[in-house]
Amino acid sequence: KTTAQIDGNDIVISVEEVTKHGIIRFNDPEGKQTVPILAYVSPRGKIVTAMSISESCRSDDFYLEGKTIHCANCPSYWDMESLEAYACCQKYYPDPIPSRVERGVLKIAKNVVQEWRTRL
Repeated sequence: KTTAQIDGNDIVISVEEVTKHGIIRFNDPEGKQTVPILAYVSPRGKIVTAMSISESCRSDDFYLEGKTIHCANCPSYWDMESLEAYACCQKYYPDPIPSRVERGVLKIAKNVVQEWRTRL
């Protein structure tokens, strides 16, 4: 698990952390959101950020395999680029959230994370 920081209105983490590990999971530094955030580098080189939860089984742990992201708790897995589902969890893939990269820092608006609610 990686530790994020708050910078103004953003949750920030080093892009190097994501590229070094392939996929990382981190929490809202202010603790207002209990669901972790995940970030990974897609096969096309784009950093994807999402809420780290498989809402059908409630797992917050995922891993990458080839060009897919897998729930570590159930057989669900999704295409890393499109999040098209290949198993039981068609609708409840990790919910993408917007992020941006500025000078080697991945930034996510903290209000987007802190106001996020499950889709179930």
